[in-house]
Amino acid sequence: SLEPIANPNEDYYSFNVTPEEGFWAHCSNLQVWSENGYDSRILHSNLAFPLLKKLTEVGDNNATKLFKEEIAKRIESNYLPVIQFLWNEGYFNYLTERELLSIPNANMNEFKVLLDLEHLIKRKVVMVNSIKGEIEKQMMFSMKKGTVRELEITNNPELDHIPDFITNLKKLEILRMIDNSLKVIPDSIGKLGSLINLNLKINQIEKVSKFIGNCKKLKKVDLSGNLIKSIPSSIGELKCLEEFNISYNQLNKIPLSIGNLHILKRLELYNNKIEIIPNSFKNLKSIKLLHLGKNNLKIFPESVAELQTLESLIINENPLRKIPESILEMKSLKSIQIDNEQAKNSEDIIQKMKTNGVEIYIVNKKNYLWN
Repeated sequence: SLEPIANPNEDYYSFNVTPEEGFWAHCSNLQVWSENGYDSRILHSNLAFPLLKKLTEVGDNNATKLFKEEIAKRIESNYLPVIQFLWNEGYFNYLTERELLSIPNANMNEFKVLLDLEHLIKRKVVMVNSIKGEIEKQMMFSMKKGTVRELEITNNPELDHIPDFITNLKKLEILRMIDNSLKVIPDSIGKLGSLINLNLKINQIEKVSKFIGNCKKLKKVDLSGNLIKSIPSSIGELKCLEEFNISYNQLNKIPLSIGNLHILKRLELYNNKIEIIPNSFKNLKSIKLLHLGKNNLKIFPESVAELQTLESLIINENPLRKIPESILEMKSLKSIQIDNEQAKNSEDIIQKMKTNGVEIYIVNKKNYLWN
């Protein structure tokens, strides 16, 4: 008999035959399957699927039609492990754009974005369970409830812009585009209203669009290692921002609106050209770490001395020569990093800070530290 019988121990159907007849029965069943137009009822789908793939590759039109239907059925299931397998093995590429977008019960517009992205960067973007902990793959994304939540594009020197079509990822929460050649943060960034984490470090960004202020849910922003000369005042609209790193840029001033970031905990401004810290700094009510090292500060900012939640302050490699006594009013301060010149001219203040339990780290020109 060629009637298939389900075998839970196999990936395909076995047949009601003796072991001696098994091989020939199997071949006969394949023949019947072929003669009946690759009827999916004759072979288990786990066997028919790879066979249809092979037949598609050799140009069998009937097999191609059925193969595409099988792919669409699997995508339509919205079962994430299956979707992940199909994507990573390149099965989405067998469907035309029209065929892809016609699949019901699935968010195919987002996969269209990913296919366009692959075409742009000419590299595979791998689907992973979570980007966290992934260190080998540099082009990857993860999904949750059928939508892309994380996207990382790293180390692609030919990528010089953030494609506008990425804004079609409406639920995107984490966007990392690190060590590319991005020139600007475009106006379209404001359409990514679900963003929580934006990491665009180590690029060639010169301009930050004011529409970044529309990303109201942002908690972490890392723009370090770019060519940014100014921050738009709309940065003050990011009321959920907790961490902001814009070190290794070319900033010469900070907007007054920075003081509106009342829950900001970490602010890193290392290695810029900043000469003046705005008085609004005193409104950073939750700040824990402030990195002002290697700038052009000649006078210690009194607004910094008013930060009553600050625990760690870094001010070495600035032309300011002395630490003012007002720093002793910073009751939460636990550590401060200064350089040789500042330490030399502030011995009395340093001693008082040590008495108050503040750890003093002195950095010489070779970046050696001692307490």
